[in-house]
Amino acid sequence: MAIGVQLSPESIAKLRRMAKEAGPKVQRRVNKGLREAGRVGSEAAKKTVRAANPPKADQRTASAVLLRKEKQFGRNHGHTGLREGIAKGTRVALGGRRGVRIVSSSRYLAENQKGMNRVYRLKTFRHPVFGNKKAWAKQHGLDWFYGPISKTTVEMRAALFLAMKQASDDIAKG
Repeated sequence: MAIGVQLSPESIAKLRRMAKEAGPKVQRRVNKGLREAGRVGSEAAKKTVRAANPPKADQRTASAVLLRKEKQFGRNHGHTGLREGIAKGTRVALGGRRGVRIVSSSRYLAENQKGMNRVYRLKTFRHPVFGNKKAWAKQHGLDWFYGPISKTTVEMRAALFLAMKQASDDIAKG
């Protein structure tokens, strides 16, 4: 029995349910194929965030420049691991009704950076300069998440269609 393949969250959910009924071996192959299909966009987002230069503040106060110079002589030279933490948290998720999604988690960020995962994607955002609540800077975010993923849409759709086709063949075989 051949199963028709459509690219929609509902069809992916139906395919995963059928794979579960077919047995754990088929289910693992189906899930692996779906994750591999989404990995194209996930890797593009990770590559972009790791390669991106940190956004520059539009306005700087004299105290912010002084603090930055002092920090350069410190242990971490101004790097907090934000971009690497965001890249580590970007992954492919297989949702029940949502199909294949690319998500970014703040799991690998330091406690004081948890909100940056969401804020880093915005076009502009404000934040205190080096934690000083009296001096605020306006920054432009980078399109590291949605842009690279949307550029790989054709590749992801092709890989997803192939994965679903192979999964339907596996299920049909039994």
